[in-house]
Amino acid sequence: MTRKFSSKSNKTLAILTFLLLGRETLIAAHNGTRSSVTLPPTVSFPSPFLLTLWINTEFACFTAKSWCLHLDRNRLTGSIPESFGAFQGNVPGLYLSHNQLSGKIPASLGNLDFGAIDFSRNKLEGDASILFGPNKTTQIVDLSRNLLEFDLSKVAFQSSLTSLDINHNKIYGSIPQRMTQLDLQFLNVSYNRLCGKIPVGGKLQSFDYSTYFHNRCLCGAPLESCKKA
Repeated sequence: MTRKFSSKSNKTLAILTFLLLGRETLIAAHNGTRSSVTLPPTVSFPSPFLLTLWINTEFACFTAKSWCLHLDRNRLTGSIPESFGAFQGNVPGLYLSHNQLSGKIPASLGNLDFGAIDFSRNKLEGDASILFGPNKTTQIVDLSRNLLEFDLSKVAFQSSLTSLDINHNKIYGSIPQRMTQLDLQFLNVSYNRLCGKIPVGGKLQSFDYSTYFHNRCLCGAPLESCKKA
């Protein structure tokens, strides 16, 4: 399968032509330069299959650790393969959103430092805290609209995180104080099971109530004041 993508802005996506060969090797041509990316050996996909590799020219993605593997908006079913934790060399941004994936996120993914993660709009379950960590450099994490269930208060966030979307899950606990230290440009923790006072500081009060509403018992600005015991 060969497809072409063109950018709407010279700061977003460069024109990229790619061909999936042997269900495991991606041969890409970018501005006349031919490159290849080998996927984990156990990964296989149905045919026909839409596979996109997007190059963000603003961050020189073709040579830096910023290339992105888009498997989103297909009809993928089943669980995420453990082999997705076996990428070698530059680790991609991994986009699996808008599919029908189920089961738990493989522990092997916790060993990698993805540039961006988008697993939104699937049926994933269990603990996603393995995707976070103080030694990671992930900037964007979107886990929204799944069935994930873990204690947010115990998550150790990477300082690089600028966008976090976990809305519409079963996440519980409280919002940790260390989130005030993040330079967040986007945040959505709505429609979960969070409780307690929203910490004051950082960017947390710069977001409106819709960022936090429809939780079990969150309180404090920008929501209503916490009730005194």
